[in-house]
Amino acid sequence: MPEFNAGIFDLMYKQFLGPLSREILLAFNNGTNFTVYPPRTAWVDGYRDKDIIPGGSIEQGDVRVVMLVDQLPSIYTEMRTKDRIIIDNKYYSIINWDPYTRTIGGQGLAYNIHLRGGGTYIPGVIYNIITEAEELLITEGYMVTE
Repeated sequence: MPEFNAGIFDLMYKQFLGPLSREILLAFNNGTNFTVYPPRTAWVDGYRDKDIIPGGSIEQGDVRVVMLVDQLPSIYTEMRTKDRIIIDNKYYSIINWDPYTRTIGGQGLAYNIHLRGGGTYIPGVIYNIITEAEELLITEGYMVTE
């Protein structure tokens, strides 16, 4: 019987989440506007009634996302509450970023992300959409975004 390790679990996770995943966009707040990265894939689902506890942090209409760690642009270690995730052209705020639940042997496999919102584009807010080539340049350290 093979040893169960993070690599095997990661492959199983991708096999399970792959067919259930959807395209999302990650928008990072840089203080004056947002930098939007090329599409990523993640499992997206709403919370169930049983998940909502009176006085708890989950509210009706909140969304949960499970995103594999390799989907986060490598220059970031997390997303913060001022960043956004865009799903089906709806903009969601990050309520909680959990890098710990889906780990094995200290190696992170996926992030649990709790979202709220689902509003439309906000006038006056600038979203700089970058290409995959620009992301590669940023990742390799050849380009700095403001």
